[in-house]
Amino acid sequence: MVPLITDRDTECSLRWCDETGYHATHRLYLESIRGRGRREGMVGVNLIQDDRRGADVRVEVTSSNAAQRPLSALHPDTAAELAEALASAVARAQRLSHYGKDVTIAHPVVAGP
Repeated sequence: MVPLITDRDTECSLRWCDETGYHATHRLYLESIRGRGRREGMVGVNLIQDDRRGADVRVEVTSSNAAQRPLSALHPDTAAELAEALASAVARAQRLSHYGKDVTIAHPVVAGP
């Protein structure tokens, strides 16, 4: 049974998770890289983990831009920042996967007013 969280501001019991309220995926926002051109938008690098015991920590890459262009069309400086952010995210994901599997704790039940 999924615990009931009724307060959107309730912090996650998983220490590294930035999400609040009910969420099925834990997420740690690591980097937001602004594109160099008008059409590049922004690229995000995050760590995510499903809310189930033993789930792997994964690296998530997101993008937002007005033209909805694919990530394959990045300015070289933006691509270099993305490569650095990915390398850092991989290292953190590996550490959390190795040490953090036992720290996944179910969401607390929070009663509403």
